[in-house]
Amino acid sequence: MKKKMFSLVALASLLLLSTIEVIASQLSIPDYQYSSQVNSSLPGGISVRFKNGIDGAQIKGAAETWTSYPLSDASVSAYFYWRSRTSTLTGYCYKTQGGAGAVEVYADTLNPTEKYYFQAVSTHYAGYGGVTLYYPNLTTDAPMH
Repeated sequence: MKKKMFSLVALASLLLLSTIEVIASQLSIPDYQYSSQVNSSLPGGISVRFKNGIDGAQIKGAAETWTSYPLSDASVSAYFYWRSRTSTLTGYCYKTQGGAGAVEVYADTLNPTEKYYFQAVSTHYAGYGGVTLYYPNLTTDAPMH
């Protein structure tokens, strides 16, 4: 009886972990043409992904800190640097977000006839069980026009 109960508990735990993985995997930025990614882990087998990117048209950008466990701490801050298509004017869009499990930020969408993004630089934190991962200056470059 004890063996059967242990098997049921183990099976239920595996199903719960699988469900958490599926839910967490749905919270992810798109796979942009220009991107950078670093994978790591936290205690308890928690997977961690730090990622940022710029789309092929260079008018959208995003960054994320993703963990496979929805109760872990996560934050992301990102600068998306843009340049004017008609002058030498440059600037940036800054976004930040913190929360549990997985967080993401999206740059303001640019008018494609006026500006384009050429670089994304993000800083990431993930934590659980007293362990904190910090990854500053994850950088993605896209072509300058």
